[in-house]
Amino acid sequence: MGVDAEIKFKTKEALDKGEVEKIVKAIWLDIETVCDNVYKIENTWRYYDIDYERGPVIEIFGLFRFLRDYLGDNLEAIYYNGDCEDSNLKLTTDREEEIWQHFIKFGHEPYDSCFNKYK
Repeated sequence: MGVDAEIKFKTKEALDKGEVEKIVKAIWLDIETVCDNVYKIENTWRYYDIDYERGPVIEIFGLFRFLRDYLGDNLEAIYYNGDCEDSNLKLTTDREEEIWQHFIKFGHEPYDSCFNKYK
């Protein structure tokens, strides 16, 4: 067990079934409609954050970029959290940059290093 990435996004205008299907085909992940204009991206990724350096950051951040570019002005917010946290916390530009810079500096080393003591 561990903390999995929970990724949701909210649009200003609802997406029709065809628009959702286009996104699914592009990202190879299923999307569940949570409620009006809120969508959850089904994934099996581990969560990555400061003090929890496990998930595939490049894939996760690539997904964020895709959503921003594809949805454009219709994207209201992205929510990125662990599945055991408050899943309504918006991913701000500052938070995203902080996580990215942490990944650039440390990668997965803080997590991986805890296993070195057993070698």
